[in-house]
Amino acid sequence: MPGRRDRFSGNILLYDYLSRKRAPIFLDRNLTQILDAHDDLLNGGDRSGCRTQDFDFRSQWEPPSSDQLDKMMAQENYKGSFVLEVHAINSHNGQTTAHTDRDHNPANKVRVLMQLSSSIRVSIIPPSDAPATRSFARDAKIRGADRSHQEASVETSPIILKPRDFSAEPGKVSIDDMYRMILSVNFASQTDAQELYNYLGLTAETATHLSTSYPNILECPPDKISLPLKAAGKPLGISIQISMYWNSTGLGDSILANYNRNLRSATELQSSYPTPPRDLVPRYKLTYVYGNETLERSDLVCLHCSRGKKLKEIRDLEMHLNAWHDNFAYQLVSAGTDANGVAHWRFISEVADSKADQRASDRTDEPRDIRVLAPDRPFDKRRFLEGDDTYQRAARVDKHLKYPKRKQLADILPPPAPRQRKPPNTIQERPPKHKKNFVVPKAPRGITFFRSLSKRPLQPGESISESDDELDESWMHLRKHAEIDKQDGFSPPARYFLKLFDDFMHEESLHADIHAGDAIIRFARHGNPMWNEDLIHEFTKKLKELLEDDVVSKEVHDAAIEIVEAQKKTSISNDSSSNELSRRLAELDVQHGEDAEPPFDKCYCGGDATVSPGMQGIVACRNIDCIRRVFHHACIQKHSKYKVPAPDPKSWTWTCDDCRDEGVAAT
Repeated sequence: MPGRRDRFSGNILLYDYLSRKRAPIFLDRNLTQILDAHDDLLNGGDRSGCRTQDFDFRSQWEPPSSDQLDKMMAQENYKGSFVLEVHAINSHNGQTTAHTDRDHNPANKVRVLMQLSSSIRVSIIPPSDAPATRSFARDAKIRGADRSHQEASVETSPIILKPRDFSAEPGKVSIDDMYRMILSVNFASQTDAQELYNYLGLTAETATHLSTSYPNILECPPDKISLPLKAAGKPLGISIQISMYWNSTGLGDSILANYNRNLRSATELQSSYPTPPRDLVPRYKLTYVYGNETLERSDLVCLHCSRGKKLKEIRDLEMHLNAWHDNFAYQLVSAGTDANGVAHWRFISEVADSKADQRASDRTDEPRDIRVLAPDRPFDKRRFLEGDDTYQRAARVDKHLKYPKRKQLADILPPPAPRQRKPPNTIQERPPKHKKNFVVPKAPRGITFFRSLSKRPLQPGESISESDDELDESWMHLRKHAEIDKQDGFSPPARYFLKLFDDFMHEESLHADIHAGDAIIRFARHGNPMWNEDLIHEFTKKLKELLEDDVVSKEVHDAAIEIVEAQKKTSISNDSSSNELSRRLAELDVQHGEDAEPPFDKCYCGGDATVSPGMQGIVACRNIDCIRRVFHHACIQKHSKYKVPAPDPKSWTWTCDDCRDEGVAAT
């Protein structure tokens, strides 16, 4: 996942940390049971029958007794250990046994059988390079219960050895090593040994120490075996029957889990239905996509859970990922079904966006309590996976409004009333804003009143307006005008019209489209000084757009165009009258100029520039016949059509307007 690996890595680390610190076993179990109960209710089931399979077992469950707990603790401690069990001592097949006169006599109903005390000792011989270990002994009872005198049972407790008992370094025990076992049977006296020998038909033996060996305890036989017993290295013709095995480590199973499993198997009735055959052909092909990396699975098993819990269908897996692993956002995409009937699905993963909880107040860090109340209807898992959140919104206690289905909105809500529009001739001008004026009172001694923003001191008795401290928003209009000028697709008339229209609508302060028609009529009335062909064309385009969007009515559209056309005719007649007045004023000005005295040695301002040169200096006309001769530099910049730069003694070559006009006329 190039470029996003850090996001996924951080989220995975956080999820692993939470999974180790929290114990969501009960939450997972309850949530699973609740979802199953809601599915049953949606399918028409009864709420009282929504009980899990092990409801009866859990209601009758009792903790184990002290003896059971001790036994389970011992079994827990014996995990991963070597167990040796001694069963019997028997004679070899075909071995004749001694017979006494008692055997030919009728059997008594009650007689004392053979019963001897002895000890069983086990020694483990490690490999040659390992140090020797100690031996382990158990008391045993040898009983003769066989009428054929072929076998004597041995009653003793199992000999349990952990790896640390026969190896100095248990962690280094390898399957390739050889650990030889020496097993011996010891009698307290020759009398006890002689009685056993007589029982098994060995009358000439008197040894009290019998022994045998097994080559490697790391390789245990699956069933019982018989090892020949020897006395001082000499075979006796008898053997000892033993069984050996290793206890499994049982990783992942606790004492309570083992107790519940054994108790459930003992109390529950066995099912009469045979176990169905396992479907060897996978029914699903799942592809998990994490950026540029993919993982494929053939079972409905969650990748995040440590214990793989198989689910029934693909929607159950999608619900599991959304409910239990909300740090990721999975999108399920179907890829079809192949010829073998295997359904292909893709889970596209993204890091889920998490929002901070709303705080209880601005002064606390604790999140606000969320109060929920279960709705009357059951939870629909299918609609939730499709993105429907009406169930969650209905569960919020602070949301008093119910959200009906979209199909029911048309039946509940009344039809909208037709929009009432004003006729154009009844639209009035927007009333002017009246601002209140206040008289500044006389301040106490030593106190001066100021304006809050301008900090201007106020005088007692001064009248001030409530809007004197309003912010200057002219820069906003200038900024808008600058943005309009930056647009490339507008003509100059369009830019000019947009500026006028935007400023006017800003002053209108419209709160809804229903008032747009009134503002359009007022805009048309106030545009008398500016209407021309280009602006009227832009205004007509704007009216057409508003009419197509149903912002203004057809009556407002036609009335606005009529107002603009009427103002255009009035503007043309006023322009012709203004032009005639300007022509007559120009003739009077020329006649007045002819009657007036020539301005000898006078600047445009009427004064002599040589007498009062001013701050910026004077400039002389280059025409030697000029009647004015010298001019103020400031007057040239203000009245002359031909401007002159700052005075420079090396470039005083400037001609006044009168001399230039006379030269052009003479030419």
